[in-house]
Amino acid sequence: MGSPVYGKLGHPQADGKPPCRVEGKLSKSFVEEIACGAYHVAVLTSRTEFYTWGKGANGRLGHGNTDDRNSPTLMEALKDKQVKSIACGTNFTAAICLHKWASGVDQSMCSGCRLPFNFKKKRHNCYNCGLVFVVHVAAKNL
Repeated sequence: MGSPVYGKLGHPQADGKPPCRVEGKLSKSFVEEIACGAYHVAVLTSRTEFYTWGKGANGRLGHGNTDDRNSPTLMEALKDKQVKSIACGTNFTAAICLHKWASGVDQSMCSGCRLPFNFKKKRHNCYNCGLVFVVHVAAKNL
């Protein structure tokens, strides 16, 4: 309930007077966390899915544009990340994602190019995604 301007109630037909249920993809999800900005809403589900809707100005909804959304829209940029917590301000939305660390001990090939590790191709964990990648070591003539 509240102002339906910019679609921030999450229901296209809502007029803001009686409470209404948010429709769409969230109707079958368990909401873990909700955050509200001045003109937008963000929701985190139990499956770590991150949805936003409302006024899209300044890119605050995180969908790569400034379009307003009148129903919950999955934030595609974070759909493969493990979102732990969310927050909104007047003109922004923020998310904290868990760092996924993949053990390099049991991995024999690069997660990116699928080449096997060897003397010249060393493994390392990416600090961004946590996956194990190859580092090419240049051989020196001594």
